[in-house]
Amino acid sequence: MRPRRWFVAAAACALMLAACNTSDDAAPPESVQSPGSVESPGASGTVDAGPPATAIGGVTPEGFDTIGVTIRDANEATRQFCLWLAATPDQRQRGLMGVTDLAGKSGMLFGFDEDTQEAFWMFQTVTPLSIAFFDSRGEFVSSTDMAPCTGTSDTCPTYAAAAPYRDAIEVPQGTLSDLGIGAGSAIVDRGACPA
Repeated sequence: MRPRRWFVAAAACALMLAACNTSDDAAPPESVQSPGSVESPGASGTVDAGPPATAIGGVTPEGFDTIGVTIRDANEATRQFCLWLAATPDQRQRGLMGVTDLAGKSGMLFGFDEDTQEAFWMFQTVTPLSIAFFDSRGEFVSSTDMAPCTGTSDTCPTYAAAAPYRDAIEVPQGTLSDLGIGAGSAIVDRGACPA
């Protein structure tokens, strides 16, 4: 999943990646599972949400850095997890296109340098995703579920935030709440991925 404006070259790259992964042990996209269970907060009130369980032998993101993110949920508890980082226009255009295995990360953060209302779409994205949008203060804006779209680009719907946003986090569909993401949540810190 990536913002709607992108280039044909990105589609060609993803299709070549998918074509290279034809081994018999590759799990189908629908085998992506939700994150592991979240432990109760310790004395610090911080929960390590841990990585999601993902398909084994699938297509993983390539050419992205990672970033550690701390989310404060509506109950003031915090959770730390690791995401792939799409920080450049090219990375945001490619996003999770063709990806079936997050390789131990919880999802992908799309970071923008200024507020935007750019819509996302799921063209050539084969894994069902949920997306949450956050404003320049890190406060939750809105979220939605997104269905895979492997047809032609003109048949894929778009998904927009309810208001301008600065960051968007994509995770396997249905797992936002496992990471503490929802109404009243906020991104409160960024840094290295938790050990």
